[in-house]
Amino acid sequence: MQKSYIINSNVLSKELDEYSEYSDTKLSYTKKNDVLSEIQEYIDNNDEINANFIMKLMFPKDRPHLFLSHKSQNASQAIRLANILYNKYEITSFIDSQVWQHIDIVSDMINYKTSLINDKNGRKTYSHRSANIVSSNLFSMLSVSLLETMDISDGYIYIDSNQDEKDNLSIDNIKELQTKSPWLFLEAKYASNIRIRSHPRPIPTYDSKPTNESRQQAKIEKSPSFSYKMCIGKATTLNSLCNIFDYNWKASSPLEYLDWMYNLFDSSANRR
Repeated sequence: MQKSYIINSNVLSKELDEYSEYSDTKLSYTKKNDVLSEIQEYIDNNDEINANFIMKLMFPKDRPHLFLSHKSQNASQAIRLANILYNKYEITSFIDSQVWQHIDIVSDMINYKTSLINDKNGRKTYSHRSANIVSSNLFSMLSVSLLETMDISDGYIYIDSNQDEKDNLSIDNIKELQTKSPWLFLEAKYASNIRIRSHPRPIPTYDSKPTNESRQQAKIEKSPSFSYKMCIGKATTLNSLCNIFDYNWKASSPLEYLDWMYNLFDSSANRR
């Protein structure tokens, strides 16, 4: 991963409002296979759980261009952003919540088979020790898979809603990001310390640079709660997406679009 950015959810929301024709509930380019059904069948038919098999089902087989990190309330923004980027520039994104939404379900599947002691009159009793083993293994699987997916991604964008009550993010308050999600805390740590590397760039076959003339007009249950202080080192704070949706130009590959996007983001930040 070579680039990391932070954008406020309110800023992003305003820029995405004009693109309501793009889905905010599912990625348009993901395969529509039923991952949970495959996992359930595997658990039913195997007494020993192969962690690698589960991780391969839940995480992408291909290397995403971008890793999009966000709080649960911003999932729809992340999905719409990913769909627009793919539709316009064929830039693919990995959205962390697409995995989170399966974790609790997979945990229940495994616990039902391995930890259930009693199931009478609608009341289930589980072995505390066995359930803890399941939980710790799932945490290990998810944390390792997140790290590997971030490592093979070219860039990282964190959609932050922590500062909604403030004017905007700045160098002074960026270190005060807070989250109650251990996964976001892990992702921020990974983004700050992961090795810097990029996807191999193809050699352009022709010079194609966007110009201003090419722009187009733009349009429960109570659970335990923990809090983590986040610091995303070396991340560039964005005040906007720099009108990236308003350009129409032809690149030789999605990676050329990605480098163009990075340059716009970095130039905008340097002007402040």
